[in-house]
Amino acid sequence: MNADVTVEQLEDVLGGLGESLTDLNKSLTHLNTAVDRLNGGLDHFEATLSRIDDLMGRLATLVAPVEAVVQRIDHMMGVGETVLAPLSVTEHAVRNAFNALRSRTTR
Repeated sequence: MNADVTVEQLEDVLGGLGESLTDLNKSLTHLNTAVDRLNGGLDHFEATLSRIDDLMGRLATLVAPVEAVVQRIDHMMGVGETVLAPLSVTEHAVRNAFNALRSRTTR
């Protein structure tokens, strides 16, 4: 009788184990599906990053001439400021002279 009880207990354990393994198989199937979707998303992300990298290379090619133009304009502005500095000093001197004359005549 003990053998029969032990066999029944073993059958119950094995039956429960079978159900657990079936549930585990379903869970692993869902996990595989999720991993496949994640893999597809990562592939798409990698392709997007590759396109962005290509775009940045093209933008760098476009920016270099613009930077050269900006440097030339900056140099020209520096030369212009240097040329106009004496005129600015002269303008301030003439304004001060006129202001001095005005203040003398208004007194």
